Amino acid sequence: DYCPSGLPLLQMVAGSGNQAVVPAALAYNRIRSLSAPASILGMVAQASALASLDTKTPALAVIVASTLNIIGDVLLCVYGGFGIRGAAFATAFANVASCAVLLVNLRRRLRNKLASFAKQRREEVIGVGTEASVLLVEEEIARLESVPFMSLPDKKSLREFIRLAGPIFFVIVGKLVCYSAMTFQAATYGLMELAAHNVMLRLFFFFATFGDSLSQAAQSFIPSIAYRNENYTGDDDSSSSSVVDDGSGSTETMHLIRKLMKRFMVMAGVIAVINSQFAAYLLKNQGHLFTRELGITSIMSNMSGWMRASLIVHPFIMLCEGSIIAKRDFKYLVGTYAVTMGIMLTQLRTCCMTFAGVWKALYLFQLIRMSQFGWRVWNKTFRLRKHDKTAQA
Repeated sequence: DYCPSGLPLLQMVAGSGNQAVVPAALAYNRIRSLSAPASILGMVAQASALASLDTKTPALAVIVASTLNIIGDVLLCVYGGFGIRGAAFATAFANVASCAVLLVNLRRRLRNKLASFAKQRREEVIGVGTEASVLLVEEEIARLESVPFMSLPDKKSLREFIRLAGPIFFVIVGKLVCYSAMTFQAATYGLMELAAHNVMLRLFFFFATFGDSLSQAAQSFIPSIAYRNENYTGDDDSSSSSVVDDGSGSTETMHLIRKLMKRFMVMAGVIAVINSQFAAYLLKNQGHLFTRELGITSIMSNMSGWMRASLIVHPFIMLCEGSIIAKRDFKYLVGTYAVTMGIMLTQLRTCCMTFAGVWKALYLFQLIRMSQFGWRVWNKTFRLRKHDKTAQA
């Protein structure tokens, strides 16, 4: 087995009354785990593309993955009769293909940047530099060309990576714990409730993706604005720059960031309205698209209001979270998630008397994050400082 703890974990999630679904779930997870390295590698390549403000390649990768996933589901599940295993293989293959698209683009982009840098450096020394300076430039270019496409980091790079990635890892784990706890709690109410919850959670994650894109956009564009205005340093001896720490960067930089955030807020509002209404409509009136079991569709219909409420604030949450990450305000991010995770787990453990309580807890989780992140963004980005008021006067 790939993971010795996989079977006990699935048995715990399913609950004592739903053990019949464990073999199929275990088969699905075993197949999906084969593509996990490609998924992680793809996320790294996607982050690199977005950091370079390349949005076309990630979009192309999503289109490729979605198309192959649909084709694979039809061929393996509808015509091949492989069932849940076919769905797992289709998704795994789509992940690998998406990763390949991103890596090919990343390699080409790095090669082009190196060629452009080499050309610029040679032009700088030809005609004006000495023979020694020309040799130094050629050695510099040769050293860069010898860097492998993939390699293990040195100690300094590893420390810097841990400093930046550690808080993000905690945030991801915190979200995973909260969403998994919802599934654990839903499983205690019976097979119907667990099935309805899984459909609803997948639908929630699907529509949440549109809001998540705002987080990626904020993480890509806010640092680029700050760098261009020479106020975003990210030195090793400080967690952030003057713009990051207290929002007191240059007036021009803060004005541009505020302007960008206002545009993102408008986009978040549009996404929130469309997503929440459409998701609620699907659960309320089109449950038969997901299952033919009337009991499950009835449960989903009753929960449509909580789905709408949770999705309508999600784009704003992710936008504010992305802004906090872009400004490297990691201490606040980790602290708030530690508190929120504790509240969420307590709510699920002590206050969920019915299945509806699970989705009420999700809405509470969303509201807490919205208030925490919204206050931070307002305080650090939109609230005018004394020197801003003086500059405007």
